[in-house]
Amino acid sequence: MLLTNTERAFLEAFITEATTDPFKGPATDELHRELMSAYYEENRGCRDAKTTETNRPVLSCPWRDRQAVMRRNEEIRRHLKNAGTQTAG
Repeated sequence: MLLTNTERAFLEAFITEATTDPFKGPATDELHRELMSAYYEENRGCRDAKTTETNRPVLSCPWRDRQAVMRRNEEIRRHLKNAGTQTAG
């Protein structure tokens, strides 16, 4: 498996929220809180302050900061590159 169960669960929730009206939910909120805070700090006023209540469980973002995202991205990139260079036996 390329993604961990935690990563998969978080991304499934985020994708559902990102593609279903009202395009907001606990995974989206967590992503904004943990990974996009620097962007929002630099661009005050860009973020809609309203929140939407949902019945979805709150999931913790599996990547605690930008460095963790970058490390995981590199791991996945290496895996995909290696998988593309392997030949069927």
